[in-house]
Amino acid sequence: MEIGVYTFGDLPFGVSGAAASHQRMQEIVSAAQLADQAGLHVFGVGEHHRTDYAVSAYSVVLGAIAISTPIHKRRAQSFTPTTNGISNTTYPNMTVAMT
Repeated sequence: MEIGVYTFGDLPFGVSGAAASHQRMQEIVSAAQLADQAGLHVFGVGEHHRTDYAVSAYSVVLGAIAISTPIHKRRAQSFTPTTNGISNTTYPNMTVAMT
C-alpha cells in the first residue's frame, strides 16, 4: 500500500496575485519535503486554470519538488471544466521518479 498527499495549490479565499501564488508554491514544495520526512510514498499535484489556484502547470511544481526531495512517486492530475461538468484526466506518464 502507498500512502501520500495531494494538492491543487488552492489559495485562501479572497487572495490572489503573483506574490500569493509564489508563496503558495513555496509552501507546496515545503509540504513535499515534510511528506518525505514523514515517510509518505506519494506527493500529488493537480493543475487548475483559475485565479484562486496557484498551480496551472503541475510539471513546474513537480520539477521543483524533484530537486528538493527524494520522494520516488509524484502524481499529476488535471481537472478541466467542461460544458458537461468536470473532466478528470490522470497523467500516469507524468510521474517523476528519482533514484
